[in-house]
Amino acid sequence: MVRGIGIDVVDIKRFEKAITKNPRLKNRLFTDKEIESSYSIVSLAGKFAAKEAVLKSVGTGLSGGLCWHNIEILGGNSPPRIAFSGKAKDMFKNLKFFLSISHEREFVVAVCLAIYSNTSNHR
Repeated sequence: MVRGIGIDVVDIKRFEKAITKNPRLKNRLFTDKEIESSYSIVSLAGKFAAKEAVLKSVGTGLSGGLCWHNIEILGGNSPPRIAFSGKAKDMFKNLKFFLSISHEREFVVAVCLAIYSNTSNHR
């Protein structure tokens, strides 16, 4: 059964300006693994859009003690994977996620589908 679907669009130039203006923002939003596996600002923008899409798919936002590092988007040129840590690992243990990230010139878009992995655990 579907829990939810989330989508997010990021303006690449706006995202780059924000990261340039506040360099600490990159470390606040991304884990070391995410930064190391990102080959460009477009890749980082895609990972940010993906994190937002994941949160929207479950309808939580950064609530209940979650932080940006609890959701890690992995994969450079390969299909994106999601790794959870901290509170997110427990909160989302009964869910499976399907994620897609795409970009075109000025924008990056990410879509995430969250489904219950065990149908007896949903309302």
